[in-house]
Amino acid sequence: MKILNVLHPLLDDYLTTGSTVFGINLGEEVNKLNNDVIVDYVGSPALKELVSSKVYVPETTSNRRAISQTIKFAKKVFEEENYDLMHINISQISVLKQIDRELRGIPVVYTQHTSTILGRFSLTYKEFAQNLSNSLTTEVVCPSQFMKSIWSTYTEMSHFSSVSVIPNGVVKYDNDHVRLVDPKDSDYLIAVGRVEPSKNMVEVVRFCEKYNHKLIVIASGSQQTLNSGIDGLQDYIDEFNNICLRSPNITRYSYLSNQEIRKLMRGARAYISFSKIESYGLTVAESQVAGLPLFYLEEGGTNFFKSDETSVMIPRSEIYRKSLDSRLQVYEKYYEELNRKIDDSEITSQSVYHHSQELGLYMKDCAQKYCELYNEVILRSKKS
Repeated sequence: MKILNVLHPLLDDYLTTGSTVFGINLGEEVNKLNNDVIVDYVGSPALKELVSSKVYVPETTSNRRAISQTIKFAKKVFEEENYDLMHINISQISVLKQIDRELRGIPVVYTQHTSTILGRFSLTYKEFAQNLSNSLTTEVVCPSQFMKSIWSTYTEMSHFSSVSVIPNGVVKYDNDHVRLVDPKDSDYLIAVGRVEPSKNMVEVVRFCEKYNHKLIVIASGSQQTLNSGIDGLQDYIDEFNNICLRSPNITRYSYLSNQEIRKLMRGARAYISFSKIESYGLTVAESQVAGLPLFYLEEGGTNFFKSDETSVMIPRSEIYRKSLDSRLQVYEKYYEELNRKIDDSEITSQSVYHHSQELGLYMKDCAQKYCELYNEVILRSKKS
């Protein structure tokens, strides 16, 4: 079986975007799992430094036309090099139109990574989403039931047989389950994410500043994020930076390698997330694999990880329409509950680690499920 894995052609740094990190790691794991399966890539020249497989680089004359050109280019490669299936890992609305128009009849797996993309759907793309969901040759994959429900709600159909749920996998590092310290012996929280309103990072640092909680935060406000057109985003980033600079309890990194982040996770007391829109939460999955207790705001995708033995959730109903100060008080109340559970050993690193295994969070689990799906889509395509 030959798979053509299509990634965003304009990304030169493949280590900072969740969908591309996932796409590369999935492809490499599939290659390792089965000698009869070959995964090659379409992407930018930078991708050639990260994989040993073939990388095809499309000519992209402008940002505006990059996706359209990439899909057309991928189709050409697919046909000329006799690939069996195309897997698209680009979370961009315009991809829906391109799959529907350019790849009709070709076996395609499209992983829809982000709920924010679905949330910004316009009527322009509704028809294409419905076409994909009803196609025998295209399989849409979401990382959580929450994401699938968004897709179904948007297209006004209650169920799609061609929308699968496969949780995003995490790459296993050596000694993954070994904690550097027990959570009860640690005194710092850790947060990872982009600095934008949907991730609610300003509220995280405000909370830690007010109640003097030690925090390590790995967060970037990239140019790509600034170009997303969110009003007031620069002011939001500036506020975040100012709080980090003035608070002696907050250590902020703009960028660390994945292994460096995992090392910090294994030494932390808990992972904190106040994200308001989370389709799944790849860094949450990483924290669970690292045996790190989870302290989070109730959110559709993140609820996949919910467990009394591993986490404490802040109900959205308790902060609805409350002032900032009142919200911070609610966070502190639930954080005290988390601390009690950690100190009383109701939540331990082992209980979190075992829960991550039960959820099937390793990339190997994810890759096996995708391989099964690849076969299904190819067979379905032949029948059609």
